[in-house]
Amino acid sequence: MTQNEEPETIDFGEILGKIKNGKRKIIVSFIISCFLGIIVAFGTKKQFESVSRVLPSSSSSGVGGKLGALGGLAGLAGLNIDLSGGNSIPIEIYPEVINSTTFKRELADSKIYFSTIGDSLTISQYILHEYKPSLMEYLALYTIDIHKTVKAMLGSNNDQSNPDPKVLSREDKEIMKFLKDRIILDVSKKSGIISVNTQFPDPAAAANINQLTLDKLAKVINTYKNQQTYETYKITLAAYAKAKENLESANRELANFLDANRQIATASGKIQEEVLRDNKQIAMEVFSSLAVQLEQSRIQLDQTAAIFQIIEEPLINNAVAKPNKKLILAVFMMLGIMIAILIILKEELIKIIF
Repeated sequence: MTQNEEPETIDFGEILGKIKNGKRKIIVSFIISCFLGIIVAFGTKKQFESVSRVLPSSSSSGVGGKLGALGGLAGLAGLNIDLSGGNSIPIEIYPEVINSTTFKRELADSKIYFSTIGDSLTISQYILHEYKPSLMEYLALYTIDIHKTVKAMLGSNNDQSNPDPKVLSREDKEIMKFLKDRIILDVSKKSGIISVNTQFPDPAAAANINQLTLDKLAKVINTYKNQQTYETYKITLAAYAKAKENLESANRELANFLDANRQIATASGKIQEEVLRDNKQIAMEVFSSLAVQLEQSRIQLDQTAAIFQIIEEPLINNAVAKPNKKLILAVFMMLGIMIAILIILKEELIKIIF
């Protein structure tokens, strides 16, 4: 730009004039956007939401202390045992548990009541035979997800010829995806509260699946804890047997020494007697502590502790969670107007940018 050239300025009057002259384009774009918004809003299947919040029953400090004490006693009894691990599944991997194929298969085989059809079915039966995809789901299958659709169609013949239950069939994959999209588990790192959110086309089913998810997650955790408790019991039993053997050995050694030395006159003899009595005392303390620990382990094997403390139980909510039709229509209307204005002012925008 030379000294004689004036800097370009934006003429807002001209811009407003072009927008006014292009109002027909704006109206057409607005109508098309409204039409698309109506298709999306009314072509998306209604989803009902159920939310639950629970707090895991924490006994890690008490259990950790007992296991730490047990490890020290087992060391005194002559056993080298590592008891540093916990006896529960870390809450951080709960989402991985509910998204596992084994968990979702067991969930899909559960029978629940569906209010929209007035009957009880397994979740897999509902997904495969009763659920009707919405218009938007059909459009997604043959547009955005066309590669997945083609892959599923090509793989269906192989699924029919392979009856191995360890191999996921096309129907299995469909069920797994359906559940994964509709069951969300979130763990708060600060509070440790677990939130389970389920969304389903049936309000009763949403609440029932939420409760089922909690129940089956508690079952998985309880099974794991029982296995760990049994392992602890076996370790304690082995340490108890070794401590009993050490106590009997210490008693024999002290008795034999006293029988052989009824009148101890030398200092070395008295020192040896004190050492043997100390060994016996230590062996007695270890044996007594392990006897108590063994009894506690036996009691724990017979107990079924509550896994979760309920903060908010899953309820049937008849209010539609999705789609938010008003919001969808408002967004499409705004997009229609904005797109029309951008088309009208494309020359000015190009000049400003370049």
